[in-house]
Amino acid sequence: MTIRGGLLFLALLGFALGCADGGLPTLTDKDVTGIPAGNALGTTYSGMYSLITSHLAACRCRAAVDCAALQPGGGGTFTVVEQDGLLSIDAPPCNGGVNRDGSFRCGTRTDGSTGTIAYAAAEGGFGSTNGRPSTFQAVENVSTFTTNGLVTSWTCDIRLFVTAVFVSP
Repeated sequence: MTIRGGLLFLALLGFALGCADGGLPTLTDKDVTGIPAGNALGTTYSGMYSLITSHLAACRCRAAVDCAALQPGGGGTFTVVEQDGLLSIDAPPCNGGVNRDGSFRCGTRTDGSTGTIAYAAAEGGFGSTNGRPSTFQAVENVSTFTTNGLVTSWTCDIRLFVTAVFVSP
C-alpha cells in the first residue's frame, strides 16, 4: 500500500466506524518525547520542502471552541534535517526517527506564553526518485490545553493530513 493509499484508508476507516472525531487520541508528554532514531543511514531526506496541502481530517474541541474555525494554513516551506536515523523538522518543530524505507515518526511539546501547551505527533513517509528525496506525507495529531496554574482544561484534539514536495538540499 502506498503512503497516499494508507492515509486515505485511515481517513475512511475513521468515518466508517462512525467516529466523528476519527478516533482522535489526546496526546501527552509520553506520546511526543523520547522517540528513538530510525535505521536510516546518511542524510538522504534532508533539505527544504514546500507544503502542498494541509487538510483538517478530524477534530474534537471542548471549551466552546468550534472545530469549523480551525483551518490549517497553506503554503510555506519547512526544513528537514536527517542524520543516520535521527530526524528534525523545523516548522512546526518535530524530533524523532526515520527509517531506510522513508517511514518516520516524530513529536514535540510547545509551551506558549499564554498558558497554552500543544503536543504534536506525526507519522508518515518520505518518497524518493533515483535516490533523491521527492515527497513528504504525514498524518499529524495535535492536542492543546490551557492552564492558569490552578486549573488545566483540554481545548482541542485534531488530525491533519499533510503533503509536501522536496525543493532543495
